[in-house]
Parts: sequence; C-alpha cells; structure tokens
Amino acid sequence: MKLARTLATAALALGMVFVTVPSASAGGKSRTCNSTEYCVLSGSGFPGYTGHVDIDAIGGEHNALVHWVFKTDLRRCEGDVRIGDPASSWTCKNMSAPHPGNYTVIVTSAYRYDRVKVGLRW
Repeated sequence: MKLARTLATAALALGMVFVTVPSASAGGKSRTCNSTEYCVLSGSGFPGYTGHVDIDAIGGEHNALVHWVFKTDLRRCEGDVRIGDPASSWTCKNMSAPHPGNYTVIVTSAYRYDRVKVGLRW
C-alpha cells in the first residue's frame, strides 16, 4: 500500500513538471492566392532569426519564373522558383526582427498563375 502511494505521488509530481515546463513554440502562417501575378502574406509576431518560406505555384505559364521576397523590419531574403516545380522551401537565417517582428512575404511573376500557396514557418 505504501509503495502504491509513493508511486501515485511520484506520478502526480512528474505530471505537474510536464504541465509547468514550457515547450518550444513553433509558429507560422500561410495564404493561398488564386489567379493572380502577385500574392502577399504579412503579419506580426515573427520572433526573428530563422524563417522557412514555402512556395507552391500551380498552373499558368509552365516554367515561368516566380520571384519571392521575405522581409522583416530589418532584413530581407529572396529567391526564385518556376511555375510547375514541386512545392519548395527555403531557409532564411539571421532575419533579425524587433519583438514582436513584422514580416511580409511577397510573391510576384510576370505571368499569371492559377494558384500560389505561400507559407512562412518559424
């Protein structure tokens, strides 16, 4: 009986530790734009440092170039993808931002695409 009480007390204490210890937080946002040449994803709360940009441009002029720019209040990261390429991700490091940081991801193309999915993860 004493062993059962000891185990129950230990389990309760362990459970309280897991409840009170904060876990690492992940965040991000995404947006889908239809039938356009321009898509913007913006917001606040970006903690700075590393951000992952996800782009999937579907339909339209196959192999047309799509340009993306990820901007914070202090930094900028950019790249290119082609319409019809598989969904792709890029990692942007040292993206300093005042807390909470504002961010914008802009996707542009000289050609209209049917749909583009834009995401930013941190």
